[in-house]
Amino acid sequence: MCVKQKYYSRIRNKSVNKTEDKSRTVEETRNEIKTVYTDVAKSVLGYRKSQKTAPWISKEILELSDQRKQLKADRNKSSELRKEYNLMTRTIKKKSRECKQQWIEAKCQKVEDSQRKQDTRTLYKTANEICGTFVPKLPTRQEKHLLRKSRSKADGKNTTKGCTMSKTQWMRQCSTNYHPQTQQNTWMISWKKKWLQP
Repeated sequence: MCVKQKYYSRIRNKSVNKTEDKSRTVEETRNEIKTVYTDVAKSVLGYRKSQKTAPWISKEILELSDQRKQLKADRNKSSELRKEYNLMTRTIKKKSRECKQQWIEAKCQKVEDSQRKQDTRTLYKTANEICGTFVPKLPTRQEKHLLRKSRSKADGKNTTKGCTMSKTQWMRQCSTNYHPQTQQNTWMISWKKKWLQP
């Protein structure tokens, strides 16, 4: 039996048992209907589990963090418990770094495979999983004014946010990165360097 059918059949069964009573008020009837729907939804559908942990965190790390949580209350009682708590914290951090490294390497391999197959949908999807999505912040009026003030047009340099590259430097940088002969894997190499550094 499908979930939808199970849900509707249980609602019918619970609502059939209720007879219309004229002594009840509208609020009592509404509350009764509400409890029927919520109880059936809890029993049949349940709750959606959201992923609150990072995708690379393993069950082993979660178990270690639960043990550390138990040690946290007693860590100030003795120096041995304090050392044990610190050791547990270091192991958790070390294992999470290792798991993150493995996760990123697996995703990079998936990106390389999808690039080889020319599957751009998978490529961009996995790149977004690793990098996250960028949501640009719209500048306020005061920030726009400060940006206008910080730009110096006299020497042809863009000094916004500490960037002091001239137009020729930008042209040279863009031509080396986006030249058809060197374009093939330069962005992938720079991307790997950025994310795979320990």
